[in-house]
Amino acid sequence: AQGPAGVIEFVARTGGMWAPDWTFAAVGADAQINLDFPPSYVHRGSAVAEVVRRGEVRRFGPFDADGYDREWLEVAAILNGAAPRYDLDHLRADIVYALDLAEACAKEVAR
Repeated sequence: AQGPAGVIEFVARTGGMWAPDWTFAAVGADAQINLDFPPSYVHRGSAVAEVVRRGEVRRFGPFDADGYDREWLEVAAILNGAAPRYDLDHLRADIVYALDLAEACAKEVAR
């Protein structure tokens, strides 16, 4: 899909074995980010992010808590009176962006 900031290519594949590989890579003009997620149905820590820029590699994670745990801890904190960490308009914009991106990819695949 072509956007104002460049081209987005979405590639998905499946194999014949039961070994899910949840990865994401975004490549820009001068940097790349690689994300490696554990399968969504296991509790084995967080994703790992690797940022590559001008030959320098910075790695973040894995962290002890996984996203599933963090989501429920955030809900519990809000129910106990804490303010949400993120503005709801910001979260809504993220969801709209993801849906728009998925729709653009689906249109491209349908061609």
